[in-house]
Amino acid sequence: MGMFLKFLKSCFLLLLPWMMTAQNKSVVMKAFTDFPILTVDGFVPASKDAKRRVLSVNAGKFKDDYAAARGKFKGDSGIYSITLNTLMEFDGESTYRILVDGKQIGEYQNPRTDKAGDFKPAGTTFKNVYVEEEAIIQVEFNSHTNELIPENGGTAYARGRWSSLIFTSINH
Repeated sequence: MGMFLKFLKSCFLLLLPWMMTAQNKSVVMKAFTDFPILTVDGFVPASKDAKRRVLSVNAGKFKDDYAAARGKFKGDSGIYSITLNTLMEFDGESTYRILVDGKQIGEYQNPRTDKAGDFKPAGTTFKNVYVEEEAIIQVEFNSHTNELIPENGGTAYARGRWSSLIFTSINH
């Protein structure tokens, strides 16, 4: 009987990581590829930054304006923690708003950083958000200046760069 219990325990330990992964399944929506709608009424158009594979605001044209991008959620209906992944920019602290089927579920502003922190990852997680299968996900993001970096007779602007949303299921 002792060998059988050891066998069961080893099977359980082998399956535990798989069971935890299945329970906490994640869906990644990449800004660059999973948000095809880049022009939304009431917002300036979003821009694709191919080098960094992010979406952003063209701050050369649009200062202190919000862009928005939309995509369709490809996961199952359920309760999720939603992690927003952004890039810090030393010339401004952009703000991001996340909407699920038209309802704002959270807002986040990038922290201030210096030149050494430029383009370093930042972000936040919004917890306990119900998301329906095929929900419309909208991310709104702005160009912003902290008025610290001189540029062309004015100041430089952050472009509101963001790379992804990660939906981690918390259904039990």
